[in-house]
Amino acid sequence: MCAERPADRSALALFRFPWDEKQVTLTIPPASAAALAANAEKHLFVLGQPIAVIEASSDRATFIATVPSGSHGAPLHAHEEVDQLEVLTFGNMRFTLGAQRYMMKPGEWLAVPRMTPHMFVPLNDGASITSVVHGAGVGKLLAFFRAFDGTPDPESLPEAEHSSLMTKVTAAFSKFGIRRVTVG
Repeated sequence: MCAERPADRSALALFRFPWDEKQVTLTIPPASAAALAANAEKHLFVLGQPIAVIEASSDRATFIATVPSGSHGAPLHAHEEVDQLEVLTFGNMRFTLGAQRYMMKPGEWLAVPRMTPHMFVPLNDGASITSVVHGAGVGKLLAFFRAFDGTPDPESLPEAEHSSLMTKVTAAFSKFGIRRVTVG
């Protein structure tokens, strides 16, 4: 599901998730993403991706994830208890949402309903994506980030270490309200 993009793609305001009555206010011109990250409450390094948590409450969080060049991004997964709004703020990215694939440029965005399989892969020089998540599982998602803070990109590891880390990640997913999705 991809919601309509506003005419001014440099910022979003009063975004309403199409599948419920929750309203999210977000105004992030792409040029200011770095300034937001610099002022973030907490910087984490999760599976090789720097994540800056901008704000968090019991049912909403905003964070910026920087996906380095050569990273494979997040594996195909779905969140059980959070809806997401993903805004690409730097670079280009291939985003899989359900059965659809989108090529995203800075300023473009996608809405990701809970339980919708999704993944992203940065193109060229890496990418930065601002995420707004809301729902009962926000605390679990942030706990997942904290549990895997300091871990490297699994794709950068030798096969045995890669396999070991991914086994731990997959085992932890259900504890934190995330489901790994396999194709076929």
